[in-house]
Amino acid sequence: LNFGDLAGSEDLTKALGRNPDPERKKEAIAINQSLSALTTAVSYLSRGQKPGFRDSPLTHILKDSLGGNSKTVMFVACSPHIYNRNETIRALRFAMAAKKVKNRAKKNVNQSAEALKKRIRELELQVAKLTADLVEARGKQKIFKRAMTRMKADGSNGGMDQPKLTNEPRSATLTAPVSPTKPGPIPKSMF
Repeated sequence: LNFGDLAGSEDLTKALGRNPDPERKKEAIAINQSLSALTTAVSYLSRGQKPGFRDSPLTHILKDSLGGNSKTVMFVACSPHIYNRNETIRALRFAMAAKKVKNRAKKNVNQSAEALKKRIRELELQVAKLTADLVEARGKQKIFKRAMTRMKADGSNGGMDQPKLTNEPRSATLTAPVSPTKPGPIPKSMF
């Protein structure tokens, strides 16, 4: 929860009087610079541009509140007196720009250590399954390449010859590969 009270006059003579203390004057100038950076950031955000949040400690702290992952409420206090007319107009213009900034707040979920460990186990199982599938696919690819190489070595033209039809029974023994990485022999009678 960030709570910022940016109240006060931007005019140094209004805020501090005619003869301000040098320390308070320096502090007021730093505050005005931060407010100026905040106004610039809100102006950029209202136009859909990305501001430099590191320009000021104030904008850096309020980064999530300014178009980030949070809900933000802003109150602008104005004075109807003619003496405060310029500050009131600036404050209302700032409020109009701030109203255009849209935050996309989403729920932050903190998972327990047990839930994170469970998720890690699930992902490890998924990686193991995908690795096994990859090894199996590579094994099948090697078997296919080996069969094609043997076919070319036997003088076959890739299955373009028509098979001879005979009434003799054919017997073929097929052996399954022992492992996907080391496939067993492929019988010639298969082709």
